[in-house]
Amino acid sequence: MPTAVPIADHHRPEDLRHGAWRERDGGVSARLIGIANALDGLGRGQAARLAGLASETLQRWIARRTSEGVDGLHDRPRCGRPCGPSEGQQASLLKSLDPSSKRRDRGPHGVIHVRKRLSKKPARGDA
Repeated sequence: MPTAVPIADHHRPEDLRHGAWRERDGGVSARLIGIANALDGLGRGQAARLAGLASETLQRWIARRTSEGVDGLHDRPRCGRPCGPSEGQQASLLKSLDPSSKRRDRGPHGVIHVRKRLSKKPARGDA
């Protein structure tokens, strides 16, 4: 018989399942369901399997929930290449692309086209 996973939690499993239904992020929902399964007394492997998680992964999510609460179950920002230019980079690029210059290409990489695209697209912050 598998042993239950020790979790320091004051929430009932039903409350966590209800929170999983309200959550828009599917990953957070699965993590909440896995923790609720563990609180119900299921072993770590079975609780994780029923939630679609690996047992070691569930153990890590339990630790993060214990230390950070439900907010700790959300994915953290990942490192890597930024999604797009920052506001400062966009402003610098727009400044360098002077539409009054002699080279007013109308092609997909021309000054006019690039200025239009940059002015329409909202700036994305660095991840």
